[in-house]
Amino acid sequence: MTRRPLALLPTLAVLACGPLFATETENFGLRVLPAGGPITVDGDIGEWDPSGGIFGCGDVENQCDKFSFWAHAAYDADNLHLLIRFVDPTPLNNPGKTEGDYGFAGDSLQFRIITGGGADVNQGRASHWTCW
Repeated sequence: MTRRPLALLPTLAVLACGPLFATETENFGLRVLPAGGPITVDGDIGEWDPSGGIFGCGDVENQCDKFSFWAHAAYDADNLHLLIRFVDPTPLNNPGKTEGDYGFAGDSLQFRIITGGGADVNQGRASHWTCW
């Protein structure tokens, strides 16, 4: 009796699984909290309530310590405030292309704000932002 066919079983099982993909975070909304006081755009985030934040990363297993972010939102009587805290070893440096490179890995941001429309977001007004 030969053991070769049995030794090939684990290899065949792995090949039958197909391609394996990285785990990307899925966020279906961002809680917009009332500002606890005035928010000043000065780089100090002490006035922010971090409890409503969401974590985002395209490849959690491999990039969470290199390319990820925390997003927060707050409102006051006059403004919607967004705070994005990036994890990026090369801040303000995105050398790649957005078409198929790592142009969005790190400190770039793309988001949409949809207002109006009630429960049907397709009836609202959308504003699409891409920030570098």
